[in-house]
Amino acid sequence: MSEIKEAYTTRELAKIEGVAPKNLLRRAKREDWPFRLRSGRGGGFEYPTVTLPADVREKIALAVSAEERESLPVVLEPATPAVPQAPVVSLAHLSSRERDVVLSRKAFIDAVYNFETAGHTRRTAIITLVEGYKNGTLPQNLMDAAYIANARRGSSRGISITRLYDWCSTYEAKGVLGLVPINPQKGMAPPAWLHVFLQLWQKPQKPSVQQSYNEFVTLIEWVGAGMPEGTALLSVLPGKEIARKPHNSGILKELAEHPENIPSIHAVRRWLDKMPKKEQMHGRATGNAFRKFCAYKRRSTENMLPVEGFTGDGTTLDAMFFHPYQNRAFKPEITLILDIATRKCVGSSVDTSENGLTVLDALRAACVSYGIPQFFYTDNGPGYKNAMLTKEGTGILTQLGIVAKHSIPSVPQGKGLMEIAVKTICTPLSKRFDSCTHRDMDSDVARKFYLLTRKEIEKSAKSDRLPTLDQLLAALQYRIEEYNATPHTSLPKFTDANGKRRHYSPNEYWEMKLAENPDYEILAVPSAVRDELFMPTKECMVKNCRFKLAGHEYYAKDLDLFHGEKVNVRYDMRNPKRVTVWTLDMEMICEAFLDGNTIEYMVLSEQEQREAQKMRDAIGRIEKRAQKLVPGATIVCPDGSNIVEATATVVNSIRRPIGPVVDVQSLPEAGADWPREPAESLTESVALRTAEPRFEFPYEKFEHYMVHRESWTPEITEWMKWYVQTEEYADYEPIFASKGLAWEEASCAKCS
Repeated sequence: MSEIKEAYTTRELAKIEGVAPKNLLRRAKREDWPFRLRSGRGGGFEYPTVTLPADVREKIALAVSAEERESLPVVLEPATPAVPQAPVVSLAHLSSRERDVVLSRKAFIDAVYNFETAGHTRRTAIITLVEGYKNGTLPQNLMDAAYIANARRGSSRGISITRLYDWCSTYEAKGVLGLVPINPQKGMAPPAWLHVFLQLWQKPQKPSVQQSYNEFVTLIEWVGAGMPEGTALLSVLPGKEIARKPHNSGILKELAEHPENIPSIHAVRRWLDKMPKKEQMHGRATGNAFRKFCAYKRRSTENMLPVEGFTGDGTTLDAMFFHPYQNRAFKPEITLILDIATRKCVGSSVDTSENGLTVLDALRAACVSYGIPQFFYTDNGPGYKNAMLTKEGTGILTQLGIVAKHSIPSVPQGKGLMEIAVKTICTPLSKRFDSCTHRDMDSDVARKFYLLTRKEIEKSAKSDRLPTLDQLLAALQYRIEEYNATPHTSLPKFTDANGKRRHYSPNEYWEMKLAENPDYEILAVPSAVRDELFMPTKECMVKNCRFKLAGHEYYAKDLDLFHGEKVNVRYDMRNPKRVTVWTLDMEMICEAFLDGNTIEYMVLSEQEQREAQKMRDAIGRIEKRAQKLVPGATIVCPDGSNIVEATATVVNSIRRPIGPVVDVQSLPEAGADWPREPAESLTESVALRTAEPRFEFPYEKFEHYMVHRESWTPEITEWMKWYVQTEEYADYEPIFASKGLAWEEASCAKCS
């Protein structure tokens, strides 16, 4: 190899690097090396030498002059320079550091000239000096000068082929003053090329400096060639639209005409280091990610008092628990309420997912235990921004006089206090369970636990290894008490009884604030309305002392004066049989009961009475014959009821034909002799079977069959599909979802 080529193929570069061609090709794709189509026989593509990484170019130079270097002496001694010395220039105006850098660089330039005097080329001289530095064979004065001449920060300091070439050309063009290090300072006008480079680097894809620099050099070559169209390089050329802008194309064209002004990648890195972090990340980060680099204002809570303001948030716990209804593993949702002034956790709730009822339960616990705050600060999630909380007149917050405040969307920094508290409480809580799924958990142990518990659930529909919700509630309460008693770094410091200077704990700061303000009164929730106040509320129209709620009809005689008017109805999702009725001005009217005006359609007819009497007589004869065989025995039905209860059920079935049908198996006809069988088979021979349990309300029937899916029949399946379309199911869906019995959560094949 006699000289450096303009471009090299993959096979040629692989030979120089000493690696396999596929490995070099993999590196070229990873680092996005610019390439072009190869002219001549065979075709293919090649990599321009000027665009290759610095280390590859150095190896190419080493390979070109390998034969010439073999004749060089091993030990280098400084000789008299062959080049006439430049005029003496005063360096008094330079700092001591700058003078040391200039003299160190001049020492290497003199060494290069000494080799040229001995008859070697400049390329050979520079390569030999670089190899001697790397091998430690240079004279000690040059080894020491190499570290100073670099004039860079950090430990990666030394000389390279590129730097020695630059120093020699600069010295010959500008003299010794050209060797003075030029460090861009803050406030200096950036070079014009930096504007173009930033357009390639400041992208949301966050390309590396090396990748953007390679694209920058390729654009310079393309603009210098006149922006040719139709080339293979153009199809893969990044940033070509940037180069077509008039201002950018002018800068790139000037650099193409004067290649000596093209900055090195090191110059690019130095200018980037001088830029403020915010300016660097402009375009590389947006939204919340960019706000991390912007200035912000901290909210002070020093002048706030306890219960003046609450804040709430929820998170999914990083641990698996056994679902109480669906026989599966799941991650529960934890909602926490925090007192802003003292950082004390005052309320909590656990559910299968974040919803309005969970937030309502946590807020109820906080208000009942500690008092009513002036405002409630939350995010804009559906659990905190719903009619149950914020609706005018009927919302819990409006009824209590609590002002609802919400953070700015997509700005989580405004809720930093609550975000940190949730992480502080829930992260240690999750790590106390073997079912932890936190990112810090060992992945192998977590996977083994996952497979083991899932195998147990598939086999027996349960797993004793998974903790229960009761265990979670106990652990959560303990963790909250632990958090409230631990010194908090955001609270002021004081000297405790032991003479130790430390931060207040939330409990201590709460007590201290109340002690400093003895006249401060906390508004408590009246005990008489604690339960009713936090019930969900809905407006209903009264007609003939009746109104409909969740598909059910309620009645109260005291509503006679409110015919045709709207009232507020407070209801308990877990007990629909009783509700309380209030005026729109929130004055209590009365209680209303489910189907409170319902009576029997008519009394039993004479025929129905005779049929019922026949059934009672038949069952009486069966019981009499059983007593002859086994004195004192009680005939028990399969559902656990005795013969008397079964009789009542039969009679009731006559009154209500839609109810369950009870048939008697193997009953002997009247007057027939009772079969002589062993006493052990007596129960089976007279057992009663119930075709379907009785349900007072449709929601009870739905819940029963969601739990016992194995008992579904085609008729039951059709009824279930009809029921989930009703208004009643829509009203009860949050309750079903909290129990894991919602229709879309059913895993039974019959659901589809």
